[in-house]
Amino acid sequence: MNLKSIFKILVFLSILGCKESKPENDQVNDSPNNSTLNIIGNYVSDSYNKRDEGYDWLAINIQQVSSENYQLKVRSRADKKRPTCLMDLSINKVSEGEYSGILQGKKIMVDFSKDSLRIYPENKSGEAVLSFYCSGGATVAGSYSKITSEIDPDQVDKTLYHKNLMLQNIGFIIKSIQDEKEKVLQIQPYGLSINNDLVSHSFKGRIKNAEIEDLNSDGYPEILVYIVTPDNFGKVIGYSVNNGKSMSMIYLPEIQDNADFKNDYQGFDDFAIAETSLIRRFPVYNNSIKTDTIKQIVYKLKDGENSRKFEIESVDIYSLK
Repeated sequence: MNLKSIFKILVFLSILGCKESKPENDQVNDSPNNSTLNIIGNYVSDSYNKRDEGYDWLAINIQQVSSENYQLKVRSRADKKRPTCLMDLSINKVSEGEYSGILQGKKIMVDFSKDSLRIYPENKSGEAVLSFYCSGGATVAGSYSKITSEIDPDQVDKTLYHKNLMLQNIGFIIKSIQDEKEKVLQIQPYGLSINNDLVSHSFKGRIKNAEIEDLNSDGYPEILVYIVTPDNFGKVIGYSVNNGKSMSMIYLPEIQDNADFKNDYQGFDDFAIAETSLIRRFPVYNNSIKTDTIKQIVYKLKDGENSRKFEIESVDIYSLK
């Protein structure tokens, strides 16, 4: 393995350590909770107990992603009006009962006790960030009490995933919802000079993460949404901005259609952006048996005849032993 390949692997692994992952309601824990303090569960604001009187309220759901990483979801009442607050945050353990995450470059702290949690910014400059995801002057900051029941299903916002990403003064609100029959991914651009229309995609599985970057270095961003299908196959839905005016969909060739990969690929992909490349890694299978070998594909965004597309720049193979 050459030095360039080793560098790409190290970059990818370091990126994955910081990524938000498995943030939908149907996520599965990858490892047991090693903390003596069980933080998983639902937490609510004081006004939740008065919800039958018409009071607005906020709720926090904590799900485990790995031994040290958790997903924090902020949801609010949505049966009578537009939800007050909507936010997803990946948090990592700092010490027993103390966790932190990053929102818009600001460090957000989450302190847990046996029956409550408290959300607050590390520095005063982060206060605006916790208000950004709310309306009407509300904020996510504050204390919440743990409850043993599910959050009121008749009142709670049904949003499965939510993320707001911005680069080069152009942003995207990524959201997934469950309608009567299927899950729907919604991408709402803003800041484009001509067309900011919402685009929607039905999908099966769960959204693992979303990222933004100027992949073709033209001064305008691309947005990528990573989906895991029920069969554990990786899927990418991406859009590229056209001269700041509109956006068009990016084409990623199906890996199963590539003769170089179809015999050893059975899913379980990881995706991440490294500088201006899209990196895809997956375990190699031999006769349906998982091996100790990993394949890594490096994609570059290129201009096609009708749209931009990802083309393979390099393929690296390395052993986990």
